[in-house]
Amino acid sequence: MALACKNRGMPRASVLSTAFRTLFDPPARSAWRWCWALLCAVVAIAALTPADSAPTMTPSDKIDHFLAFAALAGAGALSMPDRLRNRLIVATTMLAFGAGIEWGQTFVPGRFGDVADVLADGVGVLLGLGAVWLLRRRLAA
Repeated sequence: MALACKNRGMPRASVLSTAFRTLFDPPARSAWRWCWALLCAVVAIAALTPADSAPTMTPSDKIDHFLAFAALAGAGALSMPDRLRNRLIVATTMLAFGAGIEWGQTFVPGRFGDVADVLADGVGVLLGLGAVWLLRRRLAA
């Protein structure tokens, strides 16, 4: 039994589905581009902060990298049309960004670059891109 939405008489699942689909509409891409740029700035600032005052989200540095780059890749994927070429651009850009951050950390007191962090970034990028791809496929059906 579906619950009716008071405003439109539509089942609640349909209202949620419609609202969720608007996140993937072309007009939303501009907002996702701004979100992507803001997230890049936040991640860069957090990653290039000296070690004694660096923020962390979880007990593990690798999980922080994984989650941050999953969010970055997801926002990047949502900012572009759903094409393989665009997913490859996002993946390449985010991996280069992660490697650049690790290189930049070699100049920050108490920080050092780590190849394992770049690998965690890569796994996060794959998860973010894969999640957006699956959600788009699910909503298109």
